[in-house]
This record gives sequence, structure tokens and C-alpha cells, in this order.
Amino acid sequence: MLGSNRALDAATQALVAVYPHFRGSDVAPNALQSYGNSLRVLRETLSEPGQVRSPYTLCAIYLMTICQSWLGSCDDDSETGHGEALAYLLKNLDLNMCQGWFEKEMITTLTVVVIMEGIANPRVYIDPAFMKKLIAFIQPQSLNSTTTLSIMSKLPKYLRDPVPHMAEISAAYYQLRHDINRIRSYLDQLPCTDSEPFSSPAVFHKSQIQAAHSVTLSLLTLLNALIRAYNPDNPALRVDTMVYCEQILHEAKAASCYRPLGAGYVALCLVVALAATDDPEQIERIETIMADYQKDFINTGWKKRAVLLKRTFEYHKIRGKSGGLTDDQFPKSEILCCMM
Repeated sequence: MLGSNRALDAATQALVAVYPHFRGSDVAPNALQSYGNSLRVLRETLSEPGQVRSPYTLCAIYLMTICQSWLGSCDDDSETGHGEALAYLLKNLDLNMCQGWFEKEMITTLTVVVIMEGIANPRVYIDPAFMKKLIAFIQPQSLNSTTTLSIMSKLPKYLRDPVPHMAEISAAYYQLRHDINRIRSYLDQLPCTDSEPFSSPAVFHKSQIQAAHSVTLSLLTLLNALIRAYNPDNPALRVDTMVYCEQILHEAKAASCYRPLGAGYVALCLVVALAATDDPEQIERIETIMADYQKDFINTGWKKRAVLLKRTFEYHKIRGKSGGLTDDQFPKSEILCCMM
């Protein structure tokens, strides 16, 4: 970890230097200098063959993407570039160097990042065989279920063309319904940690379960929206949509105390909820809390992403009513997903 990889050391220093300015427009010169130094060290590290396959170099790139979003120098192209870099390093990772708890937690997080980036950018791609190997290697970590991660890895193809995979999507949907009840039950049994410091193991554990619950709710909402697009006359699906979105709202409020880094996943969950629901009152409440979370990553257009995702759902509704558009009539997904 720290002290064993120059790029990770420099990225950590940059993160610490930039953190005080993540909500402000004025960035201290020392923060910019630290960020610039980290970029230089990262470039040098990537030229060393042995370091390219290191999990710590992968972690360094992830930290730099966070710094970049806080500094306000992040645009869609740079986010995409980082996604491609993460995917490349993940595919070339030496798993023999990733046996510790930290390494597996990090790989779990970055696998999710790459999967979600792949929804927007077909160049961010991991071979399904390697993804299966990666999921087996990770085992249940932050998401508490390799099933959840496996379903998440298929989201790009589900969103692109759900029709051939509808039976698979439905099976995944009902599996996640079972999973969400199990996670919710476990979460409800955890003791209250309001008086505990954030460094407490109990707080850390609870925050992980809350994240797992929120991410699973988002997956459920996405799959629900796809199934609903081709089954518009099923009122139960709309009820489920509202229930899941309401639970996402609840989790967003509960996770606010972990901001910014500990709740980085919440904005994406809110994007999914805003895109899926059609209830005006619920939309208003989601937009309100999304605007608050927007302060953490001011240069990431969460609402724009929700609009683009909703547009994808609308395309599928039209496709369902028309009996199915041909593949070349269906526009390429423009969904841009955040770093989690």
C-alpha cells in the first residue's frame, strides 16, 4: 500500500491536498502543484512494465479521477479516458498481487466503476470470460453478493438491447428482489451507530451494507424499468418502481453523513431513480436531494445523466409498442455514469 508504489503515494498526497477545496471554486496553489506532481509520477509509473500490473497503480488512477472531478477539470472526454485506462489496467492486473483485504475491496470498487463506464462507452470493455474470473476471484466483498456483481456486469448489453435477454433480465430481477429483502433484513438488525465515531468498525460495516442495499435497489430499478417498458399494462411494476425509488431516497438521506467519499455511490442511485419514476411528487424530492449531493462533485452533470437514462427507457417503450425497432434504428446509449 502506501510506501510501496510511487504513484499511489503521490495520488494520496494529491487527494489530501485537494480535499479542502472540493466544494469551492478557489484552489490553493499547493493543491494544484500536488495534483500536477501526481500526474507526472503516474505517467512515469505507467512506463514501468512491472508497475502497470500493480493493483496500487490502479488505485492511484482512481484517486486521480476523484481529484480531477473536485478540481473542476473533468469533462466527459476525460472521464471516458480514465474509464478506458481503468479497464485496461484491470484486464492486465496480476491477481497474484491482490490477495489482501484492501486489494480485493479496491478491485471490487473499480470493477463496478468499469462496468458502469462501459454502459456509456463501448471502448470500455472487459471480456466476459475474464469478468467471470474476476468475479470468482473477488468473492463476496463490498456488494455482499457475487450475484449482484454478475448482474451488474451484464447491464450494458441489457440496456443496449433487452429483447433477446428478457427472460434473463426477468430472472435477474426476481433474484435481486430476494437479495434486497435479505440485505434489508440484515441492515435492520444492525445496532444504531449514531454515537460511534466514523473510524469505528461498526460504522464502517454498516456503511458497506447501506451501500450494498442502495446499489442493489438501483439495479432492481433499472431492470424494473426495462421490463416495464415492454409490459406497460402491468400496474404492479409501476408500484415496484415507486417503492424502490422511495427506498433509494431513504438511503440517500441516511448516507449523507458519509459524504463525500463514503457516499460517492449515492448520486448514481439517484440518477437511476430520477430516470425511472414518473411520479411528479417523487421526482421533485429526488431532484432536491440530488441538488444537495451535486455539491460534492460540482462538475458532474447528474441531472443530465438522468435525462439521458430516461431517454433510453423511453426508446424501449417506443420499441415495445412498435413491435421492436431494428438495431440500427436504436440510438447508441449516451448514458454517462459516475465514479463510485
